[in-house]
Amino acid sequence: MERKICKTVGLADLKFHDLRKTFCSMLAQNGVSTAVTQKLLEHSSPNLTNKVYNEFFFGFLKVLYN
Repeated sequence: MERKICKTVGLADLKFHDLRKTFCSMLAQNGVSTAVTQKLLEHSSPNLTNKVYNEFFFGFLKVLYN
């Protein structure tokens, strides 16, 4: 069902996990601690949360400045 909705609104390549990464990134940008973000996303460790955020953030910068 999510694929149909994404396609309808013009976001055919969007995956549910992309929304989780965006949510994680927005929490970090608004000063929410890694520990709280980890609990909300049910990550197994703070390191995993930081890895997700860093990958998203650096990917965003790469797109922004290329």
